[in-house]
Amino acid sequence: MGKNIELQRESEYSIFSIDGKITLSGKGKSIKMTKEGIYILRLNGRSFKIIVK
Repeated sequence: MGKNIELQRESEYSIFSIDGKITLSGKGKSIKMTKEGIYILRLNGRSFKIIVK
């Protein structure tokens, strides 16, 4: 079980839980999320709120 986040190009990324703890980081074109929840995705100097269901 899990959801994939597909990026337009290979990029370095960091994913934080809603309470600010880093949960995942790496470099790639696809990010596999294994747990449902609300996260902050930091990508190319910008932040995005994502919801994984």
